[in-house]
Amino acid sequence: MKLLSSYILNVFFFLTTFVHIATAFSFHQKPFQMQATHEPRLFELLAGSRDCNIFSDILMQFPELVERLQSSNENTTLLVPTDLAFQNMKVKPWKLDTLEAKFEMPSEPVHITEDQAQGNLHRFIKSHFISASPSHGNGEYKSLSGSTINVIKQKDNLYLDDSVQVLSIKLASNGEMWILNNTLSAPGVRKQV
Repeated sequence: MKLLSSYILNVFFFLTTFVHIATAFSFHQKPFQMQATHEPRLFELLAGSRDCNIFSDILMQFPELVERLQSSNENTTLLVPTDLAFQNMKVKPWKLDTLEAKFEMPSEPVHITEDQAQGNLHRFIKSHFISASPSHGNGEYKSLSGSTINVIKQKDNLYLDDSVQVLSIKLASNGEMWILNNTLSAPGVRKQV
């Protein structure tokens, strides 16, 4: 009897060990799961755009605007000039408001403080944000800086303020990013492309 109970105990131990080992090494295939596609936010679109680094670098100085691009709660249209548009500017963006006040290109250098330069950059970047979704046709919109932006459709092209062409439009979960061939600032002091 002692031998039989010992035998049964050994068989039981062997079977439970076998089941545990078999379970550990079995390859259960998980059922196919549909994954929701993730539409990027504006911040991710901008970070992935190769030819918009200058605008992106300036924007990073203003956390409240970066937060807006990361937010899922605010719909924004971001108007992003290409790096080439910045390279073609006659005047640096931190000087623009100072020069616009004079309505002409100065013959002598304009001296501005660091605070003035930072304020000019902030207004410059905010002038490239619209807190609405403009139609892809004619319309007038206000930027976050308070400036008016006219969207004009001519044939198959979109223009802003008559001369700035929209090169492409990328959709995001929290708005749209419009890539521009020029900046939305001081037409009198920028080189036309």
